[in-house]
Amino acid sequence: MLSAVSVRGEISNLKYHTSGHIYFSLKDEGAVIACVCFASNARTLKFRLEEGMKIVATGSVTVYEKSGSYQLYVRKAEPEGIGDLAERFEKLKKDLEERGLFAAEYKQAIPYHVKTLGVVTAPTGAAVRDIINISRRRNPYVQIILYPAIVQGEYAVQSIVRGIRALEAYGVDAMIVGRGGGSIEDLWAFNEEAVAQAIFDCSIPIISAVGHETDTTIADYVADLRAPTPSAAAELAVCDISEIIDKINESGRRLEYAMSNVCRRDRAALGHYDDLLTRSMMHMIGEKKHMRDELMLRLDQVSPENRLKSSRERAAAMRQSLDLLMGSILSGKKNRLSSYAVSVKPSFERVLKNKIHRYELCSERLRALSPQARLEGGYGFISDSNNKVVKSIDDTEVGSKINVRLKDGILETVVESVTGVDVN
Repeated sequence: MLSAVSVRGEISNLKYHTSGHIYFSLKDEGAVIACVCFASNARTLKFRLEEGMKIVATGSVTVYEKSGSYQLYVRKAEPEGIGDLAERFEKLKKDLEERGLFAAEYKQAIPYHVKTLGVVTAPTGAAVRDIINISRRRNPYVQIILYPAIVQGEYAVQSIVRGIRALEAYGVDAMIVGRGGGSIEDLWAFNEEAVAQAIFDCSIPIISAVGHETDTTIADYVADLRAPTPSAAAELAVCDISEIIDKINESGRRLEYAMSNVCRRDRAALGHYDDLLTRSMMHMIGEKKHMRDELMLRLDQVSPENRLKSSRERAAAMRQSLDLLMGSILSGKKNRLSSYAVSVKPSFERVLKNKIHRYELCSERLRALSPQARLEGGYGFISDSNNKVVKSIDDTEVGSKINVRLKDGILETVVESVTGVDVN
């Protein structure tokens, strides 16, 4: 074992483990060596290791028994400078950012319910299997359109660009562009400007899913949404249909509960309004009955029978008063006649005869004024169906029912015609 060795190289395949250990490789033009920096040593580093960074690592070299390869156990490290790939990455990133390709206002929202999912990745490998398996598990009805792209090597960039444009022309709802993990060289196709421009120009929302969570590419900055892994991309692109079903069922239960509450409240309100309506109707009926009784009483008071009876009573009283008056007058006259019988008998007889004649005329006039006398003379008392006196043809019309009171009864008739006459 070499215990004090310094190695200069460019960092690749960098991984920070949850335990605190750091795993990476150091490479140059002709060789590569695996390195590990344990958590106790990693805490003493004065800078953070980055992919593509050139460093000088010092430690011990041993043989890793499982693979039979050399491995450098790093105790300390010093930065030498950013590597060529990292420098190209930063330069392109700055250029594209200044051109607005990373701007948030150009990001498109991923549809919630994706029916057709486009995938641009290698046709073999764990990435495409993970995307298909997770998408099918979350929604068995989703249609997955795979464009078998070359994702590494000389022809990778053109293949990825063609895949994006082909799926855009097909009209998928959303697209996943990515691949599984690898070194920075393996992932470099996703750091090329042509791929970034194709993602930016695409009218279909794109999710980037390149490498592992610690891997970051230019495509991640340009894409509408970045997923740390292809598996996570599938979860972001495809909604979980079981969650939708659960939401629908829950919404149905809430709606049923709400409708039950509404119906219960409305039934209670209806019962309350029914009670109010019943009491109101009873009150109105009572008032109408009282008004009816008052109207009937008033009708009774103005009915022809009552008016005729009242006229008879007044005529009888007038006749009685007249009889008393005449009797008194006759008695006085008789007394005076008795006193002056001899001298004034002729005159008295003449005056008496005139008085009797006048009495008879008054009596006849009184009898003529009596309603009953008029009825006996062939006249009739006419009223409508509401016992209202009909005095003119304007008080009735053809088809109306009228009552004609005669001396010995009432005729109920219907007006068949109306003819006016000149009363002048």
